[in-house]
Parts: sequence; C-alpha cells; structure tokens
Amino acid sequence: MRIVHKGRRYVDPSFMAGPEGPGVLPGEGLRALTQKEREVLSLLGEGLTNRQIAERLFVTEFTVKKHVGQVLAKLGLPDRTQAALYANTVGVAHFALREGAP
Repeated sequence: MRIVHKGRRYVDPSFMAGPEGPGVLPGEGLRALTQKEREVLSLLGEGLTNRQIAERLFVTEFTVKKHVGQVLAKLGLPDRTQAALYANTVGVAHFALREGAP
C-alpha cells in the first residue's frame, strides 16, 4: 500500500511469473486474444465498468461480460482486477490500438 500511495506501481512477484503458465513471458498470452478482447482488456486496465466499456464499444453489457470471461479464461486470470493489473503491466493499451498486434 505504501508503494502505491507514493504513486509507484506494485506488482506481486508471483504475478510476474506469468499467469499464462510457467515459461510464458507476460504479454505472450495476448496472441490468444481477439482484437475486441484486447480492446476490452485495455478498457479494464483503465478501470472502466462493464457498462462504461459497453458504451465505449457500442455493444451490450452482456457482450462485454462474455468478452471479459473470455479474456480471463484465455489469460488464466481469476478476476477483472487481475486483468486490469495485467493490462497495465504489459501495456495492453498499445496492443489494443495497433492493428495487427501480436
């Protein structure tokens, strides 16, 4: 908490081992995501709610929930908080905005 309070990032060392599994570098799991799933992950990283994501992407909340579920499953993450941390750790915003991203 003190690290974050000082404005610095804290990432649990066990998280850096890679949620995709042993020997997989953080960010490599992004290849498994569709472009839309990358966009959703990026918006999760911004801290948006499902409703806000739906409004931003012009889809329903139900569709966003499905995308979030797919993102969590493909990256092996337990919840949207970890997905947001992951997004910020690997810089997903750059991947989501680049066409043909890995």
